[in-house]
Amino acid sequence: PDSRIVFTGWSDAGAASHLIDVTGAIGTYTASFQTQYLLTAAVAPAGAGTTNPISGNFFAAGSDVTLTAVGVAPYTLSYWSGAASGNSNPISIAMSTAESVTANFVSCDINNHGKVDISDVQAIVRQALGAAQAANDLNNYGIVNIVDVQKLINATLGMY
Repeated sequence: PDSRIVFTGWSDAGAASHLIDVTGAIGTYTASFQTQYLLTAAVAPAGAGTTNPISGNFFAAGSDVTLTAVGVAPYTLSYWSGAASGNSNPISIAMSTAESVTANFVSCDINNHGKVDISDVQAIVRQALGAAQAANDLNNYGIVNIVDVQKLINATLGMY
C-alpha cells in the first residue's frame, strides 16, 4: 500500500489505448512504467496548520518533493521530524521509499490572550535577553534566541 507501479507511456508516444497497424513491417512497442512511493505528512498538534502537498500523495521514485508548512494563527512551524528534520520551510524529501514527515507547530501567542501581538514579542525578547524565564523556545534549539524573536515578529505581522 506504500508504493505502486504506474504506466507512463508507449515507445511510439501513442495514447494509453490506441490502435497499432500490424499489416506493415515488423515493429516493437514498449510500455514504460514508473515506481511511485507514498508520502505521509502529519501536523502536530492536530489542527495547528497544514502541509502542501497534503498527506497521501504518491511521488516518482528518485524525485525530490518540496513540502511547505502553513500555520493557523497563532501557530507557526517550529521544526520538522521524521523523513526530514530541521526548521527550514519549505523542506525537500528524496523519495527513495515511502516516507513520513511531521510538521511540528508551536503557538506564538506567548501571553495566551487569543492573538499574537506586540506584547508577545516583548515577552520573548525579555526571555531572549535573559530577563525572564526562557520557556518559549519556538525553534526547539534548547534556548530562546534571536531566531525565536524573528519567528514571533513574523507571526505578529501575519507572515507565517
